[in-house]
Amino acid sequence: MKMKWKNALLALFIGGVTLTACSDKGDVIDPDITPVEQEGDAFFSFDMGMANKLLKTKATLAGDKAEQAVRDGVMALYDPTTKVCKYVFDLEATTDGSADFSGASVISSTADVSSFRTVAQRVDKQAYQLLVVLNPTTNMKDAIAKNKYYAEFEDVKEEAAENMKDGVDLTDNTIYKHIPMTNASGLVDVAEDQLHPTKDAAEAAGNAPKVQVDRILTKVYFKLDDAMTVAYGGSFVNATWQLDITNKKTYWVRRLTYVAPATNRNGDGITSNAGTTTWELEKDYSSIFREYVYAEDPNWDNVSLDRKETTGDLSGEFKYLAPGTTSTGFLHDLTTDQGFGTREYALENTMAPEEQWEDVTTRALVRANFVPSNKDIEAGDSYYFYGGAAFTYGQLEAMYNGTMLWPTAPSGLKEVVTKAVGEGFFGGTANAMTARSTSGETSDGQLGYYQNGISYYAVKIRHFDDALSSNEPEVNTNPDFMNFGRWGVVRNNMYQLTLKNVNGPGKPTIPDPEGPDDKKQYWLSVDIQVLPWVVRTQDIDL
Repeated sequence: MKMKWKNALLALFIGGVTLTACSDKGDVIDPDITPVEQEGDAFFSFDMGMANKLLKTKATLAGDKAEQAVRDGVMALYDPTTKVCKYVFDLEATTDGSADFSGASVISSTADVSSFRTVAQRVDKQAYQLLVVLNPTTNMKDAIAKNKYYAEFEDVKEEAAENMKDGVDLTDNTIYKHIPMTNASGLVDVAEDQLHPTKDAAEAAGNAPKVQVDRILTKVYFKLDDAMTVAYGGSFVNATWQLDITNKKTYWVRRLTYVAPATNRNGDGITSNAGTTTWELEKDYSSIFREYVYAEDPNWDNVSLDRKETTGDLSGEFKYLAPGTTSTGFLHDLTTDQGFGTREYALENTMAPEEQWEDVTTRALVRANFVPSNKDIEAGDSYYFYGGAAFTYGQLEAMYNGTMLWPTAPSGLKEVVTKAVGEGFFGGTANAMTARSTSGETSDGQLGYYQNGISYYAVKIRHFDDALSSNEPEVNTNPDFMNFGRWGVVRNNMYQLTLKNVNGPGKPTIPDPEGPDDKKQYWLSVDIQVLPWVVRTQDIDL
């Protein structure tokens, strides 16, 4: 059996693509008729295709056609000096994510949904900067118009991930359809020598502009490992999850920032920034594998209240669940039988190195029944937990009142319970031993009460792994130094979270995000893989 794998539509080139012409008002014009309103003396075309440098040789999840689907598009040419829009063209190119592109703007396409060439457009002969948007929203279209400045498109936008789609897949309503895609490396320069005197010459040109586009959203998968282990002889059941601390703001176009040092690129043929040993600002991602790039979002720095040691409210920046509260369940089931697991989409959320603190870092919250090994406690039962052991209220009450011996292990239980009684942890009245009715823990966190056995865990999502963020000089002198890009979620990347081990019950309530992101203690052991967000197809010879 022979298989051939193809990655498709992670990023698209623009160069040699034939676009359907449109007037400045957006009206479609027959591509064979010279537009009346456009009195230019040159033509240009561009190709939309697969960006090999961005792809890497990893296949991800088969299918998810809706995420690859293209409904329509728009192209804008800006004056490179003033950044004023000179031309706007509708892009009539469609695909369902599995077939080649078709439409009035397409003159050729590859069957693996990796590239197509557009119809040429007539323009004045001068240098331009090019913006291409696939699956634009209404707001995006409004921001792209003749005589408008590019700043109207690139400024900070108040958005929600659910606005960045046009419907969902009919077979799986969690798969977003028609996700907007924009330039992956900012505006693309179009030189005068890339314009040609005739339409035919432009469409056949070998020097057409090339533009990579990528999706605005990031995607997170989460699943349980088949061989997951649970500490203390317990069990982990009825688990659900959802994202927390997700961004409310975004740039429609990726804001370029630093890339990982070239010395960590393992001979992948990278030419840009080659031989450097420090993080360097990159102006063009076209020659760099996606594995090494990051991005800058609107709340990049000076946002974390915890880092600044100030009080306030971050609800204007992030969507989050209130810490210290409980939930009846999160959005997605966490099981072992769903392949890559369940998914959720979010806006890009990144931060400067010094800003990598928990209160600004996107995380996955897990809610589950941690069932301890105590034979008197079953799934759904409430219990108290200390030092790796679970106790019923009756057991603690009997020990405190002297009708049952204190266990020799875990040591210190007597002192912890006595202190908790004095603080009113039991029942809310100081020095009274009464059963609690709500989840919570003592002020020192040593003794926790888990109403109905429910635990909450927080999993921060990491972007660069140790191999790409451990060669900075500060790491050698400061083990707590957080390298650039260690945390955060970046557009057009898929984060595959696999729960490997449960080290005990989590928090009785939704954990408070506090302190730096890098911690030495975790209640969950989670493997995080960052993969290019692509489709894979296969050709099979029998």
